[in-house]
Amino acid sequence: MEASRERCGPKLDEMQSGGSRRSAEIVLGLLFKDFDHIRSVVDVGCGVGTWLAVCRQLGCGVVIGADWHAMDATELHIDARDIVGVNLEQKIKLARRFDLCLSLEVAERPATV
Repeated sequence: MEASRERCGPKLDEMQSGGSRRSAEIVLGLLFKDFDHIRSVVDVGCGVGTWLAVCRQLGCGVVIGADWHAMDATELHIDARDIVGVNLEQKIKLARRFDLCLSLEVAERPATV
């Protein structure tokens, strides 16, 4: 798992956040337009929470991020209380169900890949 942490983290999230936000606005804008029942979203491998911030902007009431690296709260795009620390190499169990699950650019992170 240590090798995985070196390949992701604050620097990678910082570099990707601008383009990621534009992509999220386009993709999620279309998705939320066609599926107006989305009230809760989980993002597995959320990074700084860019996609979840856009979900919140589009009116989603519950957003939860799941990732394994600790982020400085000042770098996050969502509230730090909305991020759950998990091991992305193991099965993830959350206490609730969600209307939408996102998992973008996560496959390269686990050390077993």
